[in-house]
Amino acid sequence: MTQSSMKNKNNGGYSLIELLVIISILAVFTGLIGYNIAVTSSFKARQCAREMESDIAGLKVTTLSKSVTVGDTYALYYVDGKKIMRELYVRNVLQDTKEFAKRVTVSFGNSTGGMQTLGDKTSGPTLKVIFNRSSGALVDDTGAVSNVDLIEVFATSDKKYTVELTPLTGKVVNKTRN
Repeated sequence: MTQSSMKNKNNGGYSLIELLVIISILAVFTGLIGYNIAVTSSFKARQCAREMESDIAGLKVTTLSKSVTVGDTYALYYVDGKKIMRELYVRNVLQDTKEFAKRVTVSFGNSTGGMQTLGDKTSGPTLKVIFNRSSGALVDDTGAVSNVDLIEVFATSDKKYTVELTPLTGKVVNKTRN
């Protein structure tokens, strides 16, 4: 075969093997990107749960040191757009507003049932966390022991991060559930 006849047979296209290699590389990259998105959203939820646990424990300390009557020091948690927010009231005066996370969902309620998803401040439902100054117990607006003992935080992934509350003692523990 002459050099000129070989040149005509080489058309410069891709072989089937080359196409399969390129497609498999693209599939691997797509899988990695999807995994990273899930990890990132899971991180936001975990961070939000940790911050809420710390914030609620700090509220208990603030109540025990600054509160005069039951219910005058409390935290109000709500959704503002896509952000989880908290307002801290000491002696019924707004002291601080804090943003926890964006694009996560927070549910609260009783571990035996009756969970509610956190809503916006005006239409609710909102979570109001109040501690009794004398006993440290988690209470409701009337001063009775609260029935809220569970806060769940999750994003688009299926992993839930849980903050468990013990109403009688006011203990706050961050736990993770799958």
